[in-house]
Amino acid sequence: MGTWAPLVPLFFFFFFTLSFAAVLCALAGGRVAFTRGRGALGMMDAFHYEEVALSEVHLEGEMLRYPCPCGDLFELSLEDFAAGADVAQCPTCSLTLRIICTEAERRAFMSQHGTGGGQLRPVLA
Repeated sequence: MGTWAPLVPLFFFFFFTLSFAAVLCALAGGRVAFTRGRGALGMMDAFHYEEVALSEVHLEGEMLRYPCPCGDLFELSLEDFAAGADVAQCPTCSLTLRIICTEAERRAFMSQHGTGGGQLRPVLA
C-alpha cells in the first residue's frame, strides 16, 4: 500500500469535519464569525434565558439589574445600554437576559436618568 496508508483515516476525518462545518455555515446563513459574547456561528443572540421589558429592570447606580435564578443578578452597565447593548449577563453563571425596548423607550429612559438626552453611540465589538 505504501507509506501513505496510515494517512487515509486522517484524510477522512478532516474531510467530514470540513463538510460538517460547511453545513453549519450554510444553516447560519453563510456567516461564520468569532465575536465576543457569541458562539462560532454568531447565533448567541437567539438563546437567552429570558427576555424582559425595560420597565421590569432596576437601575442601581450605573448598572441595570434583574434577578437571576442562580441567586445573583443579571447586569448591564448604563453606558453599554446607552450605546445600544440589550443583553445583560450574570457574573456568576453563564445565563444571559435580553432587555426588550424600542429606541424611543431607550432614549426616554436615558433622558429620565440624566444622561444628556439619550444620545446613542454604536457599540464597538
